[in-house]
Amino acid sequence: MIEKRPTLIKIKLSNLINNLNIIRKIIGNNKTIITVIKANAYGHGSIEVAKTLYKQDIKYFAVASACEAKKLFNIGLNCKILSLGKIYREDLELCQTHNYEITVSSLNDLKNLEHVNFPLKIHLKIDTGMGRCGIWEHELFQALQLINQNKHINLHGLLTHFPAADEDYDFTLYQINQFKKIKKILKEKGFSKTLLHCANSDAIINFHESLFDIVRPGIIIYGSYWNIQKKLELGFKPVMEFLSKVVEIKTFNRGDTIGYGRTYRVSKKSQKCALIPVGYADGFSRYFSNNGKVLINNQLCEIVGRISMDWLLVNIDNKEIAIGDKVILFGDDEFKIDIDKIAKSINTISYEILCNVGKTFRNEVVYEE
Repeated sequence: MIEKRPTLIKIKLSNLINNLNIIRKIIGNNKTIITVIKANAYGHGSIEVAKTLYKQDIKYFAVASACEAKKLFNIGLNCKILSLGKIYREDLELCQTHNYEITVSSLNDLKNLEHVNFPLKIHLKIDTGMGRCGIWEHELFQALQLINQNKHINLHGLLTHFPAADEDYDFTLYQINQFKKIKKILKEKGFSKTLLHCANSDAIINFHESLFDIVRPGIIIYGSYWNIQKKLELGFKPVMEFLSKVVEIKTFNRGDTIGYGRTYRVSKKSQKCALIPVGYADGFSRYFSNNGKVLINNQLCEIVGRISMDWLLVNIDNKEIAIGDKVILFGDDEFKIDIDKIAKSINTISYEILCNVGKTFRNEVVYEE
């Protein structure tokens, strides 16, 4: 009998360090790295990820909100944290007590800061084409004027964000060139010490021109990247491995159906299937029903039937598989069951799968040094 429910998340911290070193090799020694650890470090556990990177001399992190930053400050991590989200009252409260910086993404945000009477480090976000948060380029002069009028505000950084660095080379290059023009304007207006940053994961790999003062790696530090061949060439490794075990083996006969909705019908005289205690409540998407695969004993096994809340079944015909055998749903170091490949198979991205698996509370999480 298996001792306990075997479904767990393994976070391979040595792979995290490996990925950091690859990023450092790409960008060189004179750039500051702000590691993005929002959404619980993309499901990997922001505290353990930050503690590991801190030991590797990463002292600057980016989050989405004050509540995410407080988790790190509460464990006594002596770091700088930048919020990439909107500004709320709790953000300003945290700025007064900790080394916490905020992103200003509208003129209205700036106007709401006019009564601030304590030192405040801000990063001004310019919308060069993301079409989301950020002031328009034609609003820059007014923004700089508002900043100059408040002696408590320090324009520590200026940033923009790329919507399509993975697929639209020309547009991303256009954004970088616009950002270079903004850099000249800042210098002319007396903000030459302001730190510039726009390079996300894709830009770090594909656009050397985007490497200004700071880079913001996100998904690549967790070993995921849409271009699987490039990922392999550069040597990135998956940090999250999602594991379970075979808990039962069933033999079905021709005509039997499997799972809710009876969407899978056995066509052979008999078929062996392995029952695995993983379902959509564990963050493993229902879209993998009759579509995905798992890795057992180095063999890819097709998922049959609909994935339910707590279970899935896979076809193990003609395979040597037994109760208790390890199941890898994604994240093996050899990329035989690759997060980016399986994400593409259900028309989503690895970010969503990692966040969904990582945010469920019934999966055991093991941090492997």
